[in-house]
Amino acid sequence: TAVEAKTTVASYNRMRELIRDDELIAVAPCICTQMADTRGSKCEHTIERCLAFGDQAQYYMDNGIARKINKHELMKLLDTVEEEGLVLCTSNTEELSFTCCCCPCCCGIVQGIKLLPQASLMANICYNAKIDLESCIQCGDCVDRCPMDAIAELDETMEVSADRCIGCGLCVSVCPEEAIGLTEVATATPPFPREAEMFTSVSKDRGLV
Repeated sequence: TAVEAKTTVASYNRMRELIRDDELIAVAPCICTQMADTRGSKCEHTIERCLAFGDQAQYYMDNGIARKINKHELMKLLDTVEEEGLVLCTSNTEELSFTCCCCPCCCGIVQGIKLLPQASLMANICYNAKIDLESCIQCGDCVDRCPMDAIAELDETMEVSADRCIGCGLCVSVCPEEAIGLTEVATATPPFPREAEMFTSVSKDRGLV
């Protein structure tokens, strides 16, 4: 089976857990938003929202791409972009390297995933949303919130498409009845420990090393 350097979609709570107190963090303007702006498409979301960590953060800062922020500033930014309904797309690694806070209107990753019949063809999907139908009041907030159109309102029930759900958790945070949770996807591939291991595996699988 081919090894793939896929993007992993992370939930906001999981992202907050991964950030260390001593983490070197940098934030840069979203390149997808800047590209959309050149085409005359104005994004209404926060512009500074591409995150880099550790060595990648240092590289971005050394080259004038990003500016350094601390953990408190990052937590405030995560609160803001979560409220805006942006999707966290990270490297397929346990150690944080980069995280893009992606909007459906400009982001190539989110738009690309949305075009596919199965989200897992392009991203490593670790979780799916699950609705407690007994607690659900069918308010429709989750339907409006979902960037993948993965939730449908049927007759007297709500249904999550496992093929389209990317496990971002955005529906969880807006449910007034706390009727939505995230469940692990049994077929998900565990992320690599670090980017070095991921790219080494990819290179070996392709016969490059």
